[in-house]
Amino acid sequence: MNTVRPYQPLRLAALFGVLLIISPGVYAQQESTAPQEGQAQAVDSADPAAKPQKPTFSNKWRLQFSGNAESDGAITLKLVPKEGDPVQTETLIKKGTSENNVAKELVKSLKAQLDKKVYHVERDDGEDVLLKKKYGAKDFDAQIVSNTVKNVRISRQKE
Repeated sequence: MNTVRPYQPLRLAALFGVLLIISPGVYAQQESTAPQEGQAQAVDSADPAAKPQKPTFSNKWRLQFSGNAESDGAITLKLVPKEGDPVQTETLIKKGTSENNVAKELVKSLKAQLDKKVYHVERDDGEDVLLKKKYGAKDFDAQIVSNTVKNVRISRQKE
């Protein structure tokens, strides 16, 4: 004989309600974990409320791209040397550009915008861009100021 207990639907509703109350707090805790120095930092799009980053200096930075461009947009980087003036660059990306070609476009754009006596830019593994200081130049920070290209993610890693 099959019997239905009258309180069973209420128990499920209460459990579901508890999950709804708990889950936003768990999600907020996961979102608030910031990468440590030297770890990859992923950026998906521009955050107008983002605070300026504190510079972390290195002689070489790796920018790894993932995802194909689902919109036209721009990637804005700022290179901050230990001494001297920061340099801000902007690279335009067209919709439909693959992650390897996003990296290729960034290399081409940075080579045109940066001082060749200070920085060396190259592609590595197709989707990675290496930014290196030249001999005698100061260590620098490579900051991702904004990325308005939908679905293109950038991981920044100190090398």
